[in-house]
Amino acid sequence: MKTDFKVALEQYFSKEVNRRYSLPIIQNLTQQHMHGDIRELKTDPDNILKICNKLIQDSLSDKRYTASVVPTIISPQMARNFYLKDEKEPSENELYEFLYLILTGVYKGPYIVNITNTRSQLIDNFRQDLIDKQNIVFDSKKAKEPLGMKLAVFNTLFANERFRPPMTEFTFPFLVVSSFVYWIKERTTDRAELIAQLTQTGQKDLIENDLEINDDTTLVLFVLGRDKKKVYYFSQLRRLIIRWFKGYLQNEENYPSVVNALFSLYISNKNYRDLSIDLLDKLLYYFLDGYVNGELLDKLMLLKLDHDLKQKKVFGMNSAKQFFENLSSSS
Repeated sequence: MKTDFKVALEQYFSKEVNRRYSLPIIQNLTQQHMHGDIRELKTDPDNILKICNKLIQDSLSDKRYTASVVPTIISPQMARNFYLKDEKEPSENELYEFLYLILTGVYKGPYIVNITNTRSQLIDNFRQDLIDKQNIVFDSKKAKEPLGMKLAVFNTLFANERFRPPMTEFTFPFLVVSSFVYWIKERTTDRAELIAQLTQTGQKDLIENDLEINDDTTLVLFVLGRDKKKVYYFSQLRRLIIRWFKGYLQNEENYPSVVNALFSLYISNKNYRDLSIDLLDKLLYYFLDGYVNGELLDKLMLLKLDHDLKQKKVFGMNSAKQFFENLSSSS
């Protein structure tokens, strides 16, 4: 049955905490509205559904996608004569679906992560758990960190605090996926064993049957930066979880080895930091898309080795054995 995303958004915003949660996103999304109704409305979380409805109606009236609903689109106000070839008129439900994915995602600053083509309750429950445990920043002035998911949430993933790199375009979605797997593991006690049994026998695994994360399930990343707006779709989520988090889900690992392996290559030294995070970020883009870019991994490891030798402290790659075993597996 097709989801009515207008109804889904209305249900989501029926909760006051969700309106507060999504207000910074709608403010970011509509920052080009310097005058008029939307500028006045977007200071109050109780107006957020009114804003959504107005954005949708404006887009339908213009018979085209607009930047306030689909952030990667060039706004008609910026380029009135610009049209995509064979651009089709958007449907109301398509527009509401786009807003739903943006406004209900897990976010930090300009980065928003969501999951589509699965049970809507799945990401809802994950987000609600973050809120219930006070792991969401609602006031950046008090918390002294960007709005959204607290960085402290990721502490459960690391064997060593020094492995944790800064939040970037692709480190954030990777850590969200990793925290999501941690949440899956913690919320029931028997799931890990069942996942192992079902994947080993080649049957439909529990990730697909119970959580409805299948080959169609897609990780969506929105980047609502000041200069550029981007959206990425990663369709390998099920395979990524089964292949790289299998040992962790089976309780063979106290911390997910893939997280500690990749992030142990990050170098915080100021002479290496920029190049290190740039290489890691690019590597994670390909990783989320389903494969390991050998050239980038090689550059990252050589950079780490160069740093360690100069410091006369060779730490190497954490959890290297598990990482390369998973890399060579056919899961």
